[in-house]
Amino acid sequence: MPRFNGAIMIVRNQQININGMETLTTIDRLTDLRRPLTTDEVEFRVQSTKYKKATVLAYKTARTDTKILDESGLIWQRKYDLIDGKLFCGIGIYFPEISEFVWRWDTGTPSNMDADKGHASDAFKRAGFAWGIGVELYDFPRITIPVKEDTDKIYPASWTWAWKHNEEGKIDNLAAKDRSGKIMFHHKG
Repeated sequence: MPRFNGAIMIVRNQQININGMETLTTIDRLTDLRRPLTTDEVEFRVQSTKYKKATVLAYKTARTDTKILDESGLIWQRKYDLIDGKLFCGIGIYFPEISEFVWRWDTGTPSNMDADKGHASDAFKRAGFAWGIGVELYDFPRITIPVKEDTDKIYPASWTWAWKHNEEGKIDNLAAKDRSGKIMFHHKG
């Protein structure tokens, strides 16, 4: 592959022929990483409660990133590195067109439960975002649930969540029901 100024030129839509079988290019498979997450791949938890409103966070787990990368058919790996005292995770995807791994890196934040494991997991998930995995989570509407008291407990992980995407792939309609079928949240784009 030609190189110029340290950049790598990648030929789009070039089919690779392996043992007489045409396969998808790396670029085509990268598009698969950006697919919308399913309801089974998104989890919900209370982020904070104040002023008689609970703010609920929609998030993906590191298992989701691993699953999507594995299902893509891409050859990938992850690495961790300390840079200026911060833990970074990189996800490298092998491009046979150039015979190299291309890397995207990010750092995370420690969790309240297990700081080191949470930090590594968060860095991996953020590196996954850099490849497009779960980017629609950034488009989720702000989820606030009224509560009687700030000390009230709600359990959004136990609710049934559903959403639809519009033509641009953005979240257009998001709703949640508790186990009794009561609508706990509804947002229409």
